[in-house]
Amino acid sequence: MKEVIVYADPDFTFAYNKVQLAKGYLIGVEAGAISTATTNTIDFSWNDNSGQGEAVATDKLVVGVYDAATKNWIYSLGVADRSATTGSLLLPITLSGATVEVWALFASADGKRNSTSTYLGNVVVS
Repeated sequence: MKEVIVYADPDFTFAYNKVQLAKGYLIGVEAGAISTATTNTIDFSWNDNSGQGEAVATDKLVVGVYDAATKNWIYSLGVADRSATTGSLLLPITLSGATVEVWALFASADGKRNSTSTYLGNVVVS
């Protein structure tokens, strides 16, 4: 937490790139990217790194989306399989025009193992 909260007189802010939603031993998101080409949707892409360590094709992409303006979180526990290399998350229409922070990680299909989360940056929801 010491590294996540940043003080810039007179305000405190968050260093979102240092926030971790999960910590684990599975191989994480490789070359993760986000975009918002479709209305109220975040599109994800990544490299299929199945076979590295304990990573398998059926691991699920888990995402967390945070809207700082409303302090609301949106989660999905299974956007797509690791082998798919792309996936999308439909967001509530109330987030249209909002700038959101986005993280992703992989979890095993049985939910028993996960990777450390990766901060993918922020996007404006179209």
